[in-house]
Amino acid sequence: HTEGNWWHVRYPVRGGLPIPPEPPFPLPFQPWIGPSDGVRSAAYWYELTDFAQFPAITYFQSLPDMIKQTKSLDIPNIRFQMRTFNKASYVESLAFYRRAALELVSAVVPS
Repeated sequence: HTEGNWWHVRYPVRGGLPIPPEPPFPLPFQPWIGPSDGVRSAAYWYELTDFAQFPAITYFQSLPDMIKQTKSLDIPNIRFQMRTFNKASYVESLAFYRRAALELVSAVVPS
């Protein structure tokens, strides 16, 4: 045990946090929905979710409408479309994360 801690022995640090560029957030709504946010904010973010973006998603107006639609849904086609999309999405995601990892590693390892 010592009377000081690492704050006492470190070199003096000058400076501050960077000031973010204007506008502070490049999208029209913040990425969270608070009590003061309206339906427009929720609708904006909903449109970017998997629920709205993925192909072959079936929509219904009510529970009776959903039950009615189940009688005529082409399930094999919907599964095929979703599976095809998921495979393509996986390939794109894997390529993205491989590039990101390579960029991070190359920034750390001296060349």
